[in-house]
Amino acid sequence: MASQVDSILYRDFPSTIGLSREDLEELLGRPEHQQQAQQRAAQQGLDASDAYLEAFVDSLPEVRALFDEHARLLKESEAKAARNLALQPGLEALRAETQHYHDRAVAAEQQWPRAEAEMKEAYKRFAPSSMHSQLVHDASRLHQQSEALASAFVDGLPLDIEGTTPNVRIEHALFTKRYREMRTEYHKLNLIAERWASGTVQWE
Repeated sequence: MASQVDSILYRDFPSTIGLSREDLEELLGRPEHQQQAQQRAAQQGLDASDAYLEAFVDSLPEVRALFDEHARLLKESEAKAARNLALQPGLEALRAETQHYHDRAVAAEQQWPRAEAEMKEAYKRFAPSSMHSQLVHDASRLHQQSEALASAFVDGLPLDIEGTTPNVRIEHALFTKRYREMRTEYHKLNLIAERWASGTVQWE
């Protein structure tokens, strides 16, 4: 049984291979080990022999190296935690800013269908068909106004220069000037409308 225990001890702690049983007992009997064992036994409620063994094991180089590595890793972890805490305010501000822009993007996305519909409605009057209809309408209006102006002049009826409401009799020179302007504009619009309808006019 002792040989089996020794083999396990040598396997887990190679630095004890060169120590005899007497050396091991002598190490266990050292005052510092006894003091550590007594403290550990009192704190953890261990048997005296178990406490002596733990105190001895803790003094081995391999164990000390493990303790040192543990302490180093713990220190590194604490340093990283401190750095993370220092970054936390900036990260929270960035998160809030990101959320703000995300909310704006979502709101814009929700408003887009209505804005798109309004934009299409606004652009309808600039569509080729709408512009052609407006052109035909303007030409027709000028034709009617010029004809009304000519009829009023021939019949001697009072009519304002725009050919819309009664005013005063139109002088010959003023009638001629205004009638020529209205018919010229009418024929120009009408010609454009006819060519547009026939596909001989292209807008860029």
